Amino acid sequence: MSAIRMTVASVPFNYPLTVFDYTPSKPGAIIVGVIFAILSIIVLARLYRRKNWWGLCLPIGTLLFSVGFFIRLASVNNPTSRGLFATTQVLIIASPGAFLAFNYIVYGRLIRTFATGQSQYSLIRPQIVASVFIICDVVTFIVQGVGAALSTSPDTLQTGRNVLLIGVAVQTASYTVFCVLLVHSHVKFAQDGKSNSSNFPWALIYVLYFSSIFITVRAVYRLVEFIQGHGGYLITHEVFFYCLDTVPLFLATSIHAFFWPGGLIEAYRNSDYLAVRLTTMDKQSVLLRPCTAALRAYVISRKTLFSSATRGSTPWFVDQEFVNARQPPPHLSSEPSLVEQEKPLPPDLPACLAALYSELSKSPHLERGGVEICSPPPTEPGPPLPSSLPKGRRQRGRTEFGLGIPDASGGLWRWILIAQVKEGTENRGAIESAMRIVRRTLLKAQPPVVLPPNGKRRVQDGWGMLDAGDFAVHVLSRSAREKFFPPSSEVRRWQW
Repeated sequence: MSAIRMTVASVPFNYPLTVFDYTPSKPGAIIVGVIFAILSIIVLARLYRRKNWWGLCLPIGTLLFSVGFFIRLASVNNPTSRGLFATTQVLIIASPGAFLAFNYIVYGRLIRTFATGQSQYSLIRPQIVASVFIICDVVTFIVQGVGAALSTSPDTLQTGRNVLLIGVAVQTASYTVFCVLLVHSHVKFAQDGKSNSSNFPWALIYVLYFSSIFITVRAVYRLVEFIQGHGGYLITHEVFFYCLDTVPLFLATSIHAFFWPGGLIEAYRNSDYLAVRLTTMDKQSVLLRPCTAALRAYVISRKTLFSSATRGSTPWFVDQEFVNARQPPPHLSSEPSLVEQEKPLPPDLPACLAALYSELSKSPHLERGGVEICSPPPTEPGPPLPSSLPKGRRQRGRTEFGLGIPDASGGLWRWILIAQVKEGTENRGAIESAMRIVRRTLLKAQPPVVLPPNGKRRVQDGWGMLDAGDFAVHVLSRSAREKFFPPSSEVRRWQW
């Protein structure tokens, strides 16, 4: 009995007075278990609604944390059961690693979405930043699970405590590095002069700050508790377990239920409204008004601003004096001279190409009036090849005078569709998103359109192209369009 008393008194969990130094609260375990179960359902609903399966670790982690408290309740009535004790140890200590992993994934998606190909926004390459921290989190998760299991046996008590301490210390160190990266990215985005409240989800930065504060509080509590060891003040008072472990973890995770990161990222990446904001915040207001930015992003994430009934009205948080003093952007002006009129489609256009034109015209990634279907631009015949004799051992390379002059200009396709993305979005995933719309639309066409394999490589030169047999689709930036597709009155010339 003394060995059992020494074992359970050295770990941060609460059992009946017959074995431990205090009587654990049964209502507390029930309330916390129910709260985290409800939170898991809410987060899972938000995730399922937007199909953000990359965030599945958060509802799984909250559910396991909830199960840990229900098992803790059962172990109160069975204080000699080492199986229940080991299970609740592992779940309550190790499952919060999933909360850290979710923050890592959110930060990684934020960097990849809004800092594509621009490594100055992150001290680690944007493509691998989330993977690096997730690997560290998985390793510390395993270490803490092993330590929690070992600490349930009298023979391996001290070894388990040491392993637990190492796991929590490494996890805290890795999350501290993550916080440094988060602050660095915040400062870089604020200083670049391009990221403002109309094109960047500043609220998501503040959500990560909020969550990180309480995760750090819990990590420090666990470190001090394990360092104090058997008979320590924290380990012998249950109130600290709830106030410094359970409550901080609830606050760190419940914030995502209100400000779902997937909704914030999609809203600022795909929304027409955010691209035409009538008021913007300068760099100082971005840093000094986090509550305003968070409130604005919350309304956006709930999609209350994107309904057809409110799209043309002024949002409630925009000052009317700024609206009256500032002219709307040219592509939103109601004046016919400032809005490019859509050209009628050719009568002999294939049905699948007409459907694609209709879908792309609705895309928020493309310039208004920037979708055009036309015949391939005429190409001036190139100069004739000079006469040359065969060369080399295999006698290759012979050409005759006049070879290479085409009989007709016009290219390989009957039609070409040109879609221009909004300026400044070509390196932020707009071209890739438009290309996905193209493939999705053409794959539904009847009769089917034969398409090449889907390449996963990100467009780097501002030009995406898809060969659909009888026609070609070009999704490109403004500079690429001006360079490679001049107005129809001009003739494309050869450049040597």
